[in-house]
Amino acid sequence: EMVNAIAEIEEVRDANSSLREWGNEEYNRAEEAEEERDQAIRDKECLEEETEELRAKVEELENNN
Repeated sequence: EMVNAIAEIEEVRDANSSLREWGNEEYNRAEEAEEERDQAIRDKECLEEETEELRAKVEELENNN
């Protein structure tokens, strides 16, 4: 009886350890995804700003001709 209980406790510990490891990996993946998303948003904003500047230059050139 005691041997079975100890074996079951060890199984629970192993399962808990695996679950904790999986959870940490998922957390890290989520953090990386958030960083990539934030960088993509910053890149998009820079490109939008650059696009507006180029449109203004094109308009200026069209008006000068």
